[in-house]
Amino acid sequence: MQKIRVTFDGFWASFNPHDNFIVKSLSKYFCVEVVPLGIYDIDAIFYCMYATEYLKYDCVRIYYTGENAVPDFNLCDYAIGFEPLVLGDRFFRYPVSHADFHDDCILMESKNEHIPQNPFGRKFCAMVVSNSLYADTVRENFFYELSNYKRVDSGGRYLNNIGMPSGVPNKIEFLKNYKFSFAFENVSHIGYCTEKLPQSFAAGTIPIYWGAPNVAEYFNPKSFINLHDYASFDDAIADIKRIDNDETLYMTMLSEPATVKAEYLCTNLDHEFEDWLAHIFLQRKETRLRANRNGYAKIYADRQQRLLQLFKEEQSRTEEASRISQKNFTMLKGRLKYVFTHSPKDVILKIKNKLKNME
Repeated sequence: MQKIRVTFDGFWASFNPHDNFIVKSLSKYFCVEVVPLGIYDIDAIFYCMYATEYLKYDCVRIYYTGENAVPDFNLCDYAIGFEPLVLGDRFFRYPVSHADFHDDCILMESKNEHIPQNPFGRKFCAMVVSNSLYADTVRENFFYELSNYKRVDSGGRYLNNIGMPSGVPNKIEFLKNYKFSFAFENVSHIGYCTEKLPQSFAAGTIPIYWGAPNVAEYFNPKSFINLHDYASFDDAIADIKRIDNDETLYMTMLSEPATVKAEYLCTNLDHEFEDWLAHIFLQRKETRLRANRNGYAKIYADRQQRLLQLFKEEQSRTEEASRISQKNFTMLKGRLKYVFTHSPKDVILKIKNKLKNME
């Protein structure tokens, strides 16, 4: 079996470089060795938007994003993300739902096999949101608007109204108790479909979706409520009320499959992704690169590298300032504790001794 060496740069804190969807996919074709950053004799570097070292590598550079960040093909040879792009063999659309929430996608595809008893008799609607940082306000606005009709339970840390400020322990198990559930992306971006919709389906609810305007290209439009289909919140809520009060209509929508296109089923998409990834390394080394390393492309890359270096230096200064502030705070806290736990005479004596030592 062919051996390849890879490394990772800029991935999130919980990411395991030795056990992830990329290494698992490559391992079906190759003997994969994952090496630490700083070793440059490798076949490829996989990097995310927070990466700072990847431009130092002359090997294949492969960009991955689980967010709405468009790949910069001046800097990467290949990319994995959300965009509905066609760029030869340089890009593969493999959403984060498949990469990091694969089990939820499997549950989504078999959702009609585990519809709960009396689904129409469940509570009305819920959402689970824990991180609203940088998120569009449309989700919060719709939450309040829909709550004017019936109570919407919020089980995450954000807008929690069920008496569990730290959030429910299991999102899908919590959502199973509801007829409808929120499946709002943090932003609206073409192709940007994360785990939100699959998890709502996996819980056996009817999702209320907002996010990718072209979501119907990937999911069955008859199986969920797509806010992009309505001119206003009022129109959408009127439709939700209609479905909420008509058991036949509700059960018809609930019974629809989540996906209807074979190419978006997990097994098929996984195989396509594995083949695409393997193709990169099955080429001769001298033919793998795609991004130009010369001419103005090199000028552009060198400029980006300088910006990354400036960013690292600023980050280092910020961390050092934070460390000093924390140290000073700890010292001040210790001194205040001494003041409040000793007599004024002892405090004055200690100050005099400190001043004397400074002379």
